[in-house]
Amino acid sequence: PLLEFYQKLGLLLSVDASQHISDVWCDIFAHLKPEKAKKYFILLGPPGCGKGTQAPKIKKEFELGHLATGDLLREEVAQGTELGKEAKAIMEKGQLVPDEMVIQLIEKAIDSFACSKGAILDGFPRTTGQAE
Repeated sequence: PLLEFYQKLGLLLSVDASQHISDVWCDIFAHLKPEKAKKYFILLGPPGCGKGTQAPKIKKEFELGHLATGDLLREEVAQGTELGKEAKAIMEKGQLVPDEMVIQLIEKAIDSFACSKGAILDGFPRTTGQAE
């Protein structure tokens, strides 16, 4: 559903990750021509397709923040924030943190200096509700 959502909006750029890794990087770079506007990238694909390999390269090349929802949640829990306490209780029950909480984390992180030129979103969005 997420691919279809972004495709309908004209925001989906596809890269064939089955090719040689240097060719994957060339395709990614061709899509990410430097501009002054902030850029936000969502890397989608199955485990082992190269998202984790390409994300640090994209981050470095374009000076972007890297927002991993799992890391953001763990940080909130470690800091003992109200949101962290709520998330911890939910995660300890083996449940998924609600979209509203995840969106709140992303919105807070996007406003940080690390994301002043944009960001790579890792693990977000996971649902069409989050994407909207």
